[in-house]
Amino acid sequence: MQRLIGLLFVSVTVAACSVEQTMQPMNDGKYHPTANGKAESEADACTALSAAIDMDRSNLSCVGTSPTCPSLVQAGSGQTCAQYDQGTIQGCVDYFAKATTCQDISTRIDNCVFVAISGSAGKGC
Repeated sequence: MQRLIGLLFVSVTVAACSVEQTMQPMNDGKYHPTANGKAESEADACTALSAAIDMDRSNLSCVGTSPTCPSLVQAGSGQTCAQYDQGTIQGCVDYFAKATTCQDISTRIDNCVFVAISGSAGKGC
């Protein structure tokens, strides 16, 4: 019985460490959509975000400006021609769509964190 409890403790500890090492910091007050590991080109990621922002602003009758592509994604990632995690891009698109006011959409745009795939700079163009 003690051996079983010891193995269970080790298993839970290892699982907790694995999750902790791969999680993004969540204490920054921003929204971090779930990554799915699928690569999306810089152009596709930027087009998806830009179209969502434009559509959501239009649906709410808001006026606003955003950086144009590819600056929209490059400013968020700090990389040029990177590939982006499709799950985080779609997560931001979905998050933007839940806005109910013009201020809300602006806040959501500023607070959504999408992820450039590590080591992909130069491969997304």
